[in-house]
Amino acid sequence: MSLFMLLALVFLARALQVSGQSTFEPQPYCHPVSGNFSSNPDYWLHATPVLRAHWWFDYASLVRRQYTDYWIGWKNISYLFAFGDSYTSTSFNISGEKPSPSSPLGNPPYPGSTSCDGPNYIDFLTTTYNQSYIQAYNLGYGGATIDDSIVKSGFGSAVQSFQNQVELEFLHTYVNNSEVPWTASNSLFTIFFGINDITNSFAPFASHNDSVNYELVKAYEGLVDELYAAGARNFLFMNVPPVDRSPGTLEVGTIDQSAEASFIGAFNFRLGAFVYNLALRHTDTTLFTFDTNFLFTKVLDDPWQFGETAGYLNTTEYCAAYENGTKSLTSFDPSCGIPVNQYFWLNSLHPTYPMHNFMGSQIAKILSA
Repeated sequence: MSLFMLLALVFLARALQVSGQSTFEPQPYCHPVSGNFSSNPDYWLHATPVLRAHWWFDYASLVRRQYTDYWIGWKNISYLFAFGDSYTSTSFNISGEKPSPSSPLGNPPYPGSTSCDGPNYIDFLTTTYNQSYIQAYNLGYGGATIDDSIVKSGFGSAVQSFQNQVELEFLHTYVNNSEVPWTASNSLFTIFFGINDITNSFAPFASHNDSVNYELVKAYEGLVDELYAAGARNFLFMNVPPVDRSPGTLEVGTIDQSAEASFIGAFNFRLGAFVYNLALRHTDTTLFTFDTNFLFTKVLDDPWQFGETAGYLNTTEYCAAYENGTKSLTSFDPSCGIPVNQYFWLNSLHPTYPMHNFMGSQIAKILSA
């Protein structure tokens, strides 16, 4: 397939994507990719991204789904293994209480310790938008990057990177474990990385930005291959949201904001191309991609068009009285003017729980279709 044809398909998919209601249905890619993306297996890493202030071009609409015999439906998933950073983490400890019917996420008690002042998208997928009893093993860790040897987390050596989550926790604890009898067909592996990698490494006008992106996605690929080798066949990949629009970036100025948006765009491009190539290399995988960037952009532009986010009254700032979490989902401090759940941003980088609710609902629709 020529680059021109690929571009045409992607932009056609974007044009067909329905918006305006929280019930919009993402356009699927419902059959395995055929043909060769390139004779060079690393082509996807070298593909030249077109950088834009806000990223719209990726492969997400094109490679929305690839089905295989290992996918027997969202209603038949019994085990969810989540890998990510603070957007994903519920502070699960692999040595603590295990998931059970009375506590599907194990420890700590629901909704765990999250970055959104309430349940996050993993909580919602497991207990609200699930269609079966799911045991969620959430290995996400606040501050995590993909590989500390490429980009350090900035929060110390205790932070578990994607590499550590896979190699030191999942492979060590949950492979060939009779107490956690997951199989290729009853498990889903969710992966959401890149936010800390980008915020900790991008720099305006820096020549190293593109080479860092190359190394990050190459490391990401290697870790997914390790999961595949361990038996994982059903994957959900999530790209980086527009954190260039977060208060932490907005306060440093338009030059940094533009640079971060471009870095996000380049990373998401390579991530999307990686998923495309993964479909070619492993035709027995079922792949779902979720365009987190697109969803966040729609909500930040107009939160009132979706029921789950219609309560947002402020999408550009946060209130210092709320930034470290509150005692209830609707806490109100007079110094903030409005309750915590009416701010999109809890602090300089993290959204509040209504956005996670919306994420969970839309992910479930993709998994259920």
